[in-house]
Amino acid sequence: MTAKQKEQEEARRELRKLCRPGTTVWTVLRHVSRSGMMRHIDLYVIRKGRPRWISGYAARALDYRTDSRTGALKVSGCGMDMGFHLVNSLSYALHGYDSKGEGVQGHLQHTRPGHYHAGYSLNHEWL
Repeated sequence: MTAKQKEQEEARRELRKLCRPGTTVWTVLRHVSRSGMMRHIDLYVIRKGRPRWISGYAARALDYRTDSRTGALKVSGCGMDMGFHLVNSLSYALHGYDSKGEGVQGHLQHTRPGHYHAGYSLNHEWL
């Protein structure tokens, strides 16, 4: 295992503690490039009634670059909700690709409380 892979796994381990299935991850748009093709987005979870910044862990876990001034993740692309994309990618990175419930076939969705497909194991909200 390379040093980068160890760093990614350590970040995922910390994020799994903070982002259990069903957790809401809050995103904050910090910057949009003039072309509209790059965004800087921060990620937070609420712990003990206070926001907890998780962008640094998420950047390492997902192998994203960060803005040197704010630490926000640099996300390129357009035409979709990039905050949702980050949280969905984080869901897969933390909880894998397998279904955690029974009776769901073909598409990703919540089934009933406590059962989910990994891509939707985390909830997303914009601040």
